[in-house]
Amino acid sequence: MGKKQEPGYLMSENRGLKRRGYNLDKIAHRVGAIYGIDKRHVVSKGRQGPRVEARSLLYYWAVRGLRMTLAKLARLFVMSPSAIGYSVRRGETIAEENNYQLMG
Repeated sequence: MGKKQEPGYLMSENRGLKRRGYNLDKIAHRVGAIYGIDKRHVVSKGRQGPRVEARSLLYYWAVRGLRMTLAKLARLFVMSPSAIGYSVRRGETIAEENNYQLMG
């Protein structure tokens, strides 16, 4: 069984983010701007509410926007892929409920 194909507009949007210079650092900066915290605090460990939400949004946009795998994020942030997956789902909810846009 082959890989699941995404609609063309999503594939071109993903390539467009990378072409526009988006990477994990730039996304962390955007998330920090939304939450009013430094991007270093977005990626640092901690269980404070705003940091958890910010990281969840970061993971969501990294997976959906940059097409990073859960495994790659798990290695970068020293977490399990399942924990990253849970955070991605939480980030999706946060983005939708607050109408957050990566390019905003």
